[in-house]
Amino acid sequence: MQPNQQAVGQAQAAVKRCLEVLDSALATRTFLVGERVTLADITLVCNLLLLYKQVLDPGLRAPYVNVNRWFATCVNQPQFKAVLGDVPLCTKMAVFDAKKYNELFPKEKKEKAKKGGGEAKEESGKGSAKKQQKSDTHKKKEAEPPAEEDDAPKTAKFVDPYLSLPPSPFIMDAFKRVYSNEDIETKAIPYLWENFDKEGWSLWRADYRYNNELKMSFMAANLIGGMFQRVEKLHKYGFGSVLVFGEDYKLSISGIWLFRGQQLAFNLVDSWNVDAPSYDFTKLDPENEEHRKMVNEFLVWKGDFEGRGPEPTDGKIFK
Repeated sequence: MQPNQQAVGQAQAAVKRCLEVLDSALATRTFLVGERVTLADITLVCNLLLLYKQVLDPGLRAPYVNVNRWFATCVNQPQFKAVLGDVPLCTKMAVFDAKKYNELFPKEKKEKAKKGGGEAKEESGKGSAKKQQKSDTHKKKEAEPPAEEDDAPKTAKFVDPYLSLPPSPFIMDAFKRVYSNEDIETKAIPYLWENFDKEGWSLWRADYRYNNELKMSFMAANLIGGMFQRVEKLHKYGFGSVLVFGEDYKLSISGIWLFRGQQLAFNLVDSWNVDAPSYDFTKLDPENEEHRKMVNEFLVWKGDFEGRGPEPTDGKIFK
């Protein structure tokens, strides 16, 4: 048995139409209803689970940025993880496996062969029917394409992109302890610049690209929180301060990130790059006084912020 390519094409088109509608609806929402997980999110995640695990490879799901963000936010909630475990996203679309189908449905194959043998018996007699059935079976085996074992959906194991980097004298955990436990202006900021290793670490400015779609400050903060949840494996190699500025319906999001190495961390692992396409990133020069001033303001949540100060409306620290 071979898949009906026309039916497959129609199904894919229907899925794309649904995802387009959902993506549009989620453009201004963190969750489907309100700013908390509801039964609507639980139900829809369960319906989309196999789609994300076996069908929506990176190319197919790329256009649906808002749906991807929402799905990743949901499945990374502790309550979802307790039931679903880790949800690996599809890396290669599953395809029809004729051998596996025949193993799962042997009865259907036997009945079909038996029916064919009965018709041959009526036409050519008992002896020729058996011969014909044997010949047909042999032809079917020759016609069947070999099962492609590699076409099963593969779960990509997490590979730490920083393992090959040489050691750095700047210890991120030490900086985080100072930032969390001591005065930021008098202790944490001096510690950063006295110990910063510009060869082993890099600084980045992030600006949200869709500020015109932001409505309420708590929704903007939830947007940042969702991003942080999806890059939890970056804690060892990253630090971020992402802030919300302005008032409701006149909001903007900007932040600074400190990453191991010289590349933007979000580009190194697919699962880290869910929210990053919604931001513009600029690499900062740690020796530039203006850039240092900017970093200091985001660390202490106080300053001019290029005319948006003196303080942000809301924000979150990734540490």
